[in-house]
Amino acid sequence: RLVQIKLTFTMSAFTKCFRPVSKYPSDFADLKVWLKADSVGERSFDITSKEISQVQDLSGNSRFVAQDTTANKPLLYGYGGINDKAYISFDGITDYLESGNNLNITTDFTIFEVSKMTRANDGIFGYLPSGGAYIKIGLNASNHYTAQVSDGTNSLSANSAVSSANYHIGEVHKNNTALRLHYYDASNAVIVTDTEAGFNTSFTFNADKFTVGRVTPNYMRGEFNELIIFNRNLSTEESDEVRNYLNLKYKIY
Repeated sequence: RLVQIKLTFTMSAFTKCFRPVSKYPSDFADLKVWLKADSVGERSFDITSKEISQVQDLSGNSRFVAQDTTANKPLLYGYGGINDKAYISFDGITDYLESGNNLNITTDFTIFEVSKMTRANDGIFGYLPSGGAYIKIGLNASNHYTAQVSDGTNSLSANSAVSSANYHIGEVHKNNTALRLHYYDASNAVIVTDTEAGFNTSFTFNADKFTVGRVTPNYMRGEFNELIIFNRNLSTEESDEVRNYLNLKYKIY
């Protein structure tokens, strides 16, 4: 007797649309500067010495930072930083990078940065044109994270109350007459504000260049990963998205 057995095979193909786990800085309006240690082109540093001559601006606004003097060039390391990411190493003595063009922000702004500063009074970001106005971000004499803004007459200052010589995400908002600072590391989440009614709300911050790794006269000793600058005060939701992008990448907290 013959027994006929029929086997039927079916195959199903499934597709899945993957949505990004976070938005990128370029997804938000008024992005003016975006510098990353992991986007330094091969032509911008010496492979043997690791010295950097330029870091490209990914915002599309040509606000790259550069250094032509050999003795002042920081070094690039492709791995070994926070979350094993690339970082730019500043020696705290002569190293710094300066923008090729003027800072292109106006009255209000939001600045994010990821770095590790290891010494009191270190400066990560500086805008200091003539006339007394400035933007300064770094550590103060007590080793606390600080942001300071001046219109040349009135000033705003926000300081964290924790020791800040760690890998961190720093976030600074200037909004009319108020300055708000956010500081996040593995152990701390700090938000502080300062207001000054007399601050000139029409004052602009686009008259001169900016520096990374130096806030005159102090240099930075430590590691730099990323700098993002917007020409407006980002909303809470937008800020959360940008910070989420940075934390997913660097695993700060």
